[in-house]
Amino acid sequence: MISVAVMVVCLGLILAMHPMLREKRLEIQADPLTKAGERSTEDALRQLSIDFPRLTLGGFRGILAMVLWQNAEEAKNNRQWMELNSMYNVIGKLEPYFVTVYVFNAWNQAYNLSAQWHSVENKYEWVLEGLDHLYQGEQYNPGNPDIILEQAQMYFMKLGTSFERISYRQFWRDNIAHQYELQDGLTMKPGAKADEIKAFETHRKVRAYILRPEFNAELREDPANPAKRGYGIRVKGLNAAKPEETMDFQYGVSPFYFAYVEYRRCLASGQPTTTGRKVIDAFPAMSLRLWCRDDVYFCQTRIREMFADGPANGKIDDFDAKVFELRDCFRNVEVIAPKAVDEFALHLQRYPRNENIHRKHMFETLMVQAVGAAEHEMFEGLVRWQAEGRKMTPAARKHLEASLPKYSEAITATILFADKLYPIGENGANPDRADITKYAKALQERSDGVRKMLNAQPGEEVDWGFLRSETVER
Repeated sequence: MISVAVMVVCLGLILAMHPMLREKRLEIQADPLTKAGERSTEDALRQLSIDFPRLTLGGFRGILAMVLWQNAEEAKNNRQWMELNSMYNVIGKLEPYFVTVYVFNAWNQAYNLSAQWHSVENKYEWVLEGLDHLYQGEQYNPGNPDIILEQAQMYFMKLGTSFERISYRQFWRDNIAHQYELQDGLTMKPGAKADEIKAFETHRKVRAYILRPEFNAELREDPANPAKRGYGIRVKGLNAAKPEETMDFQYGVSPFYFAYVEYRRCLASGQPTTTGRKVIDAFPAMSLRLWCRDDVYFCQTRIREMFADGPANGKIDDFDAKVFELRDCFRNVEVIAPKAVDEFALHLQRYPRNENIHRKHMFETLMVQAVGAAEHEMFEGLVRWQAEGRKMTPAARKHLEASLPKYSEAITATILFADKLYPIGENGANPDRADITKYAKALQERSDGVRKMLNAQPGEEVDWGFLRSETVER
């Protein structure tokens, strides 16, 4: 009888407190642009999908969730991918405010499940599924620092630095650059083929991510027809000195930009996470550093494709588009590299004990900036040489000659980075030092190749071997 009485009292308290708790939850989850508690039809349906199983299943909800966790692991081991995805969604509905559900399952999708596929395109799809799962989790746990941190890690670790990173970065850029292929972002054209449907779904997912308010981005209009949008994005706030200034990224933007924003958002929450603040505090600067390196690597690869690996007849397909794309990337390095160095300096002011770790990264950023400046000058010379029928005109010569002192500066910056990373001690040079000095050698080859072009006789064939070596890490 005592137990029954206690149960009745507790049930009464639950019923009395439920409206108040619901109001508090709605207040926390309310869109800051609307009044607290006002919900759209979509929000109401989402809340219903959460409340219904919680109220109808009662105490059995935990048992069902536990069974589904076990079944999900079995489905993963049996490669039942669709069933697994459905189970993850159901678990999320049963435990919507349990953050680990989203963090663990998203990690599983992006890392474990993506590894089960041979095709890089399929791997990429599963990475996006993991990212999608995290953003779903943030709908029910707005501003949760662990979810935001995992989103940042997904952009940084998986899209940016994993084994498949070169392909992932290119897919991500292309998805952003081709948003115009979506019809209003909502409908698929009739009679679409399987590969077109797949591309549509990928573009649609990426659009949902890049247009989130924290990224300060909007779809860029077609220069030839301002009414059409989706030709890359326009981002505001990258220049700290001019926060209202915008930058256009017609040909896409590196995933490291999105990592940078999410890391900063995690830090701005001021709440503890599973990773120490001392570690997270350096990652905004790390994201900008790798964004610069990513763009320089992309540029050197594309320059090699255009000239060294180009067609024998000398005609380069989509020449103008490729030129504008690389100019965008070189501009990014010019703007972002100083910002990265400033971010590292601020981090070391807050955490001076990290000096030995991140001072080296500052020197690497300065190296990449110098390499980018030299490569850009050489590229402008090659562009003018190509545009004039592969002839050494005064304009081409001017840029190629201007690249030579910049290559000298880049070589100096590379050797300085090697000295900071692997200093020469009493026992001689560290064998790992060669991993950095090989880039200085490649830069010297660039400089020598440019000199040969400048001294070549009219009509003499160009030896493009100087473009073969990489000048920065991939």
